[in-house]
Amino acid sequence: MSTEAAGLRFLVVEDHAFQRRILAQMLLRLEAAAVTEAEDGEAALAALRDAAGAIDIVVTDLMMPGIDGMELMRRSAENGEGMAFILTSALDAQEREAVAAQALACGVRLLGDIAKPPTPAKLAPLLARYRISGSPPAAPCA
Repeated sequence: MSTEAAGLRFLVVEDHAFQRRILAQMLLRLEAAAVTEAEDGEAALAALRDAAGAIDIVVTDLMMPGIDGMELMRRSAENGEGMAFILTSALDAQEREAVAAQALACGVRLLGDIAKPPTPAKLAPLLARYRISGSPPAAPCA
């Protein structure tokens, strides 16, 4: 089993409780140091404030009520928070790529996007990318 998540601290943002819990358990099985869960973007922003920099990677759904995944990433970039993001969505590949391009344009440290359901095999290359990537981009979203 991959240990790319070993020692990392995650925030899982997903409005479907079952999917959120499965993903959190998967990350813990991959040896994550800690996994915090949030049911939507508003709860995620609060969790990020409370964590005060103690989150390495946010795994977020794109389509959520209220503050969606794109807005969450945009606000995090504006606040200068340096965590990385992984997008998960049931949207088709072209739609996910368009959102990913927008996130990168906003200065988000985006590791990539994966189609739902997330699996260890889909997460592994993105977690490996975190291990070898440099500092997060500093450009704010215009």
